[in-house]
Amino acid sequence: MLTNAGFEQIRIESKAESEEFIQERDDKRDVSNDVVSATVEAREPLR
Repeated sequence: MLTNAGFEQIRIESKAESEEFIQERDDKRDVSNDVVSATVEAREPLR
């Protein structure tokens, strides 16, 4: 999606603490394999 929008140098890094944080959100379900908190960085070239 970011590439299609014209962004370059796209970097997505999951946050190390996200799995534990997500597991704590719901005692009945473990969605940590399906959901992750991440930092997204990208550059939009000058036009």
